[in-house]
Amino acid sequence: MIEETGPVKFKIYGQQQAIANRQRADDTQYIPDEYKAFARDQEKQFVQMMLEQMNNSVPKNGLGLEGENGGDNSAMNYYNSILTSEHADVMSKKDGGLGVQKMILDQLYPHSRRNPIAYNAYLEQKNQMAEGRAHARAASSRALQNAKGVANE
Repeated sequence: MIEETGPVKFKIYGQQQAIANRQRADDTQYIPDEYKAFARDQEKQFVQMMLEQMNNSVPKNGLGLEGENGGDNSAMNYYNSILTSEHADVMSKKDGGLGVQKMILDQLYPHSRRNPIAYNAYLEQKNQMAEGRAHARAASSRALQNAKGVANE
């Protein structure tokens, strides 16, 4: 029985809020993988650009990073670009990244759509589109074969 006193209402509300927060934390399972991959890639690209700008702000004189006679070394630049890309990849994957992925997913796939019904509807629509493309390819292939057959006659 729920009492109408203030502290009890607050306690019940606090429990409901805790349950809602727990459900919200678990709702990422209802985000399609394509959206997650896009958000992850965007964060990686953002982190990579940030690291490149940080690297560009560091003077390279006397650090052994310049080529012969103080010029640019293309091999070293290539190595540094790969290293920066790998650093960005690790930073965007570790512990959920910097939070950019979460912000992107919140914009692209809001919490109101993160439920089993919406997720299953998305998967069904995706499968229907794939079947439609397969039928279109088959029809196109038959038409092409018919056209070749008419041309050979």
